[in-house]
Amino acid sequence: STSMVITATLRLLRILTRYGESLRSLYTKHINIVRIDLWKPVIPQLFAQLNHPNDFVRSIISKLISRICDEYPREIIYDVIVNSTSTKTNHSTKQNLTAIANRMMDRNELLWVSTSRMAEELEKITVLWEERWLNKIASLQYDAMQQFTKLDQEIERLSKKDEAAQSEKSFLEIYESLMKFVVASIDKLFEETMQQDTTVLTPHEKWFQQTYGKQLTHAYELLQKPTCMKEYRQGWECFQKLHRQLMAETHKFRILELDQVSPYLYNMKNTPIGIPGHHETNASCRIDSFGTNVIILPTKTKPKKLNLRGTDGEKYPYLFKGLEDLHLDERIMQLLTTTNGLLSENGATALRGMRARTYAVIPLSDHSGMIQWVNEATPLFALFKKWQKRESTAHMLLAGDNKPNEAYLQSLMQRPTENFTAKVASVLKSAGLRVTANRRYWPKDVLKRVYLELVKETPGDLIEKEIYYSSSSATEWYKKSTSFARSLAVTCMIGYIIGLGDRHLDNMMVDFRSGEVIHIDYNVCFEKGKRLRVPELVPYRLTQNLYGALGIIGVDGPFKAAAEETLRVLRKHKEVLITLLDAFVYDPLVDWENGTVEAGYRQVMELQANLGLVATRITEKQVEQEKEKKVILGSLSGLKHNLHQWHESVLLEAESFNAEDVSDEEDPVLESRSSLSPLENEAPSFTGRLPMYILREVHDHLNNVVLLVSNTRSSVEGISPLLESIIIIETDADNELRPAQKSAKMALDSLATMDAELKRLDLQLEEKENYESEWSYDQLLEFIQTITKSVQDYFSALKTLEEFGPDNNKNTVTEENEDLNEESQERVVVNANQHASQGPYVNKVPTNTHVTKIMKRIRSKLEGIDFGIQHKMSVNEQVARSIEQATSVDNLCMMYEGWTSWV
Repeated sequence: STSMVITATLRLLRILTRYGESLRSLYTKHINIVRIDLWKPVIPQLFAQLNHPNDFVRSIISKLISRICDEYPREIIYDVIVNSTSTKTNHSTKQNLTAIANRMMDRNELLWVSTSRMAEELEKITVLWEERWLNKIASLQYDAMQQFTKLDQEIERLSKKDEAAQSEKSFLEIYESLMKFVVASIDKLFEETMQQDTTVLTPHEKWFQQTYGKQLTHAYELLQKPTCMKEYRQGWECFQKLHRQLMAETHKFRILELDQVSPYLYNMKNTPIGIPGHHETNASCRIDSFGTNVIILPTKTKPKKLNLRGTDGEKYPYLFKGLEDLHLDERIMQLLTTTNGLLSENGATALRGMRARTYAVIPLSDHSGMIQWVNEATPLFALFKKWQKRESTAHMLLAGDNKPNEAYLQSLMQRPTENFTAKVASVLKSAGLRVTANRRYWPKDVLKRVYLELVKETPGDLIEKEIYYSSSSATEWYKKSTSFARSLAVTCMIGYIIGLGDRHLDNMMVDFRSGEVIHIDYNVCFEKGKRLRVPELVPYRLTQNLYGALGIIGVDGPFKAAAEETLRVLRKHKEVLITLLDAFVYDPLVDWENGTVEAGYRQVMELQANLGLVATRITEKQVEQEKEKKVILGSLSGLKHNLHQWHESVLLEAESFNAEDVSDEEDPVLESRSSLSPLENEAPSFTGRLPMYILREVHDHLNNVVLLVSNTRSSVEGISPLLESIIIIETDADNELRPAQKSAKMALDSLATMDAELKRLDLQLEEKENYESEWSYDQLLEFIQTITKSVQDYFSALKTLEEFGPDNNKNTVTEENEDLNEESQERVVVNANQHASQGPYVNKVPTNTHVTKIMKRIRSKLEGIDFGIQHKMSVNEQVARSIEQATSVDNLCMMYEGWTSWV
């Protein structure tokens, strides 16, 4: 059975990764005779464990993969290609994959070469050059604007200088430092698109160069080196103009000829490549050719629809997506397939034909892939738009010669989000609140009122009517309605367990031939929706149109029964699901925390930019700062010396006065003030606490110090925010920029310490009526010492930061440095392997704490613990509570407007 096979193979894999060395002889004996077809369902998990630090474990897994390659090459070839080319695959794993690839090539060279080249060409057409530039400019807009704000401040500061030539030079240095990340990002794409050999370009790429080449080159040159300080934005403004042109070009429904975008694919005929995702149902069918048209959908990532023609004469449509990692979608499809197997083996669910509709997902790289096109499926948003068109047409016809209601027609033409925003603005205005108020501060009662209005205005029977009108008889209608309820229940329960979010109207479809519900786009998974800007509060989508299609008794009919049966099966086989999901922890290709690598690179570039700016400002005032440092430290040293002399004189006088009987009417302090300096005499009645006038003298003396430090801080005006930004950026402990971060922290801490100490002194001086202070001589000396050390640390930190200026290679991350880091990481892995082989236990790959939390949450749900209830719920109670949360008006009114909770 499915559960037994999945459980057995994954547990054997877990035992291997944990105790492989102890069971070396056993695994070695059986690796060549085990039934290899049973390992096909866990192919992704096998590749994930190829990154294991132990040599023996990797060798056993490599043999399993090699045997699958020998028996089922078409089913595993894409996994081998993607893993071997992935940037997330480490060096030792790539060596194993290279050996596997060489074995495949030796056994079937034509299949390997054809598939590899086809995957390469398909990856190129997923994101065309104009789309790459459109995405790049848009992604850098925020960074550019941030740096421009800083540059404007620099211009204002430099404009106060008398020397124009020096100001211009300083500005260009600052510009180069601040714009480093933006220029570096543009530089790489410019090289890839504008500096290639024209003989290898496709006709479409040549068109791009001819159409946008001159404009791109001009913008690139101005961005690299602006003509002058006043016109420094010219380069980016050129890129913004180009972005508008590319928007106009790409934001329309386009159909391109395949021979223009990929002559190679156009000429591919009678290939040995199997139809992706159809190996189980039609293993003998191969790709005969490709369709001649590439349909580009005008959505955010510009996916391409392309037909593959099989040797059986059938068309197989696929959607090719770029700028997205489809590995998570692939793993979720594996989970759904496993769940379908479990449902088919259960008597109650098998009898009802309960299943979750799946489709093939084949990653082609870390950021692109192909998805099997689901024929005859209608997105829920299409139903909503169809209703809007019908309603507007009907309103126009009914109006006849009379003038139609323009406001009503306008609302029908609007997108749901526009309608929502207009209503919220109206309600906020009537409540006397600012229309532009931040969304998080919108009152809940306002959102609830708008939601209820929209629910009232939107029909709740769109799906119900579509099922009715697509049925030719009452029997067919009943079958479709029941199938819809059961299919919705299955997908709701699975989605609830894995924390599936982002179920807006475009991500849910219905096949009205069967009534089955189909979900697409699993990127917002494992409760990531709860961490969105507007958090998702419902466990799954069960809005009024879905609810309405369940019939007269709503959720209390086939839906609840199917939901309970599904959850019962999932809870019964929780170990199968947990074991399957647990393997995700070790998979380097599944991006659990989106964009962490890119974000890390951006952070380092931002750190370099801020360091360059700080260093430039420090260098500008280097001579002045050295002078001021000497004056400040000299002044503090003099103060300390005077205090010491005063203390010695007080002690001597106290000794002499102890031998005499001084009357109460006489005050030697008052007699001595007219002729002696306060710091050299006074207070023969010294009792350990300092007189207040001593602290006043110290305070007056430190005013000069405070002024000098203030001047030093103002000379690098605005440095504090930059120092803060340097500190908050996270870097590895061995990063070459770490010393600069420590110095930035030291500078800020020193300033904070000085401010705190001076405030402490001011607090003492507020007690004007007292003769004695609360401080002793030793406490005052400690105070002076703390101020002195803070000044020294401050200037020392500035000196260190100065070394990270634009002309110093310390703050540049080079390819050579990255190679060295990679080599050091490899040495760590080797050492770990050696250490692991010495004992019976195999060291586990370090797990992601974020993933661990996700697994804990999934396990809790599968054990019946959720919704803030600590005891184990029954299946019926858990389903009932999930329905209650999914249909709660309080939850639905707080959902993001793009989710359209009222439809």
